[in-house]
Amino acid sequence: MRVRVENVTNLNAFEIRVEFSPDSAIVVLAANVIDSTNGGFLDPGYYFVNDLNNDEGYFHIAFTQLSGIGKTGSGDLIEIRFRALEPGVDVNFTFDTNITKLSLL
Repeated sequence: MRVRVENVTNLNAFEIRVEFSPDSAIVVLAANVIDSTNGGFLDPGYYFVNDLNNDEGYFHIAFTQLSGIGKTGSGDLIEIRFRALEPGVDVNFTFDTNITKLSLL
């Protein structure tokens, strides 16, 4: 699954939380999810939240690019790969991009 933005102005960072049914799928981390690269739209940067919990069924990520110049336009922010645990089972996802509280441990 690719998380994409359309027609943004001056974007430097993003935060997203994806919830899924843990009994029907797990997240399989691709290289662009866990290192300093991303989906290609933003410049390389830093993930200050990279929290995956397959047992509880969520993936929470917050990323900021290191260059100070915000990006304008459309493009992929990140690719998240899921694997279904059983063939033919529907997997429902919930996206939360309006996160109001960010806790860093």
